[in-house]
Amino acid sequence: MPLKYLSIDERVSSIMIEVKRSLYKDEETSNKLDRFPQTKEALDALAKEVLHSCYQSDASTDVS
Repeated sequence: MPLKYLSIDERVSSIMIEVKRSLYKDEETSNKLDRFPQTKEALDALAKEVLHSCYQSDASTDVS
């Protein structure tokens, strides 16, 4: 579902973000790569930005 429908269409209550495993995990050993923390931080920032942009008009919603 396109993000433009989040918070606009009440039927849309979630989004899914797919991340290429090779960005954070060694495919052969399943161990986290050294860049895992940076990948997690980037995804956390993205999720926070999406929430803030969707709920910026609703001051009562705490998305921190």
